[in-house]
Amino acid sequence: MKQKWPDTPIVFVTIHKSGGRNWDVQCKLRDLSLEMCDKWGVEVVDIFKDTNLDTRDEGVMEKYIIGGAGSHPNVSACREFYIPLVSKKLNDVLSREQYTLPENINDTVDVAVFAGQSNMSGRGTASDATVCDVNAGFEYKSVSNPTTLVPIQEPFGLNEDRENGIYDYNSDGTTKRTGSMVSSVVDEYYKNTGRQLVAVSASIGGTNTTQWKNAYISDAVKRLDDTKKFLEVNGIKIGRTFVVWCQGESDGDAKTTSENYKSNTKDIFNTFKEHDAENCFMVQIGHYNYVKYSGTKDGLTGAEWDEKYGIIRTAQEELCESDNDFTLVGSFESYIADMKDRYHYNQATYNTVGKTVGENIAKYYN
Repeated sequence: MKQKWPDTPIVFVTIHKSGGRNWDVQCKLRDLSLEMCDKWGVEVVDIFKDTNLDTRDEGVMEKYIIGGAGSHPNVSACREFYIPLVSKKLNDVLSREQYTLPENINDTVDVAVFAGQSNMSGRGTASDATVCDVNAGFEYKSVSNPTTLVPIQEPFGLNEDRENGIYDYNSDGTTKRTGSMVSSVVDEYYKNTGRQLVAVSASIGGTNTTQWKNAYISDAVKRLDDTKKFLEVNGIKIGRTFVVWCQGESDGDAKTTSENYKSNTKDIFNTFKEHDAENCFMVQIGHYNYVKYSGTKDGLTGAEWDEKYGIIRTAQEELCESDNDFTLVGSFESYIADMKDRYHYNQATYNTVGKTVGENIAKYYN
């Protein structure tokens, strides 16, 4: 059939474990069928393997086989075992017809959610960003372009904004995403592991951990779920799934205590874990730029504001030292001379920090 209609989706359905057929012959025929399906790229619904319908048991035979003998499933067997799996496979196949994949994507990829606030979104200059190897990975734009994967390029996360969710625009309607560390992270991770990354944008400027818990984590995990579904439907296997987290300046602004910051961040990542994220790689925040902005703002001098940021930096270090879910992989702490305003960095710094982050994530897994 596949030779006659090579471009037509075909689904092969295996029989259940049958007491009405010779067992050895049944197993050999199944193996041969699966071998042919694999050779010709035919989709398989494996009732034999993926259900517990086994009519070698006489009671099961009587309940689920027409006339209580033989191998033909009755209505109950079809409704309970066959139809759910066949329906799911058909839905997946039909959905897949709408999608396109890059020709250079590997059979297995890793998935990374790049989450946090403005220094993850990036306030650099895209034209000065690291040019990512074309084979290093892809961005899945679940909000703005959900039918394909696109090359990693800056500004990463462009148009990945959802009203009433993660939405990183200026009041005049222009994007705040202008150049980030992500291209450097992905490029360096690939250089050191040979593994492709599918990257997911989930960052929004000016957000503290309380806001993340209450307003943004649900959107972030939806983006992760959508990415996993896209890859699954298109037959791409997922190796590792992790979060790269760069956030905390707004907690300094909010005078968040160390304990509250650590507790909130754990809660945020625990939600990611419920959606299959395995590790959280922390990128430590830098300083409030007290050198250029030493004057008083909202009742505190620049140096006093930086003390609040110092509390968050220390909390991030303590969290990574005490909790195996968290690993410190990079920091903006030493780059105060390269800041462009009170909070953000030039593109060269995003490139440098991103390179370090990619190297250290690779070392963690290697």
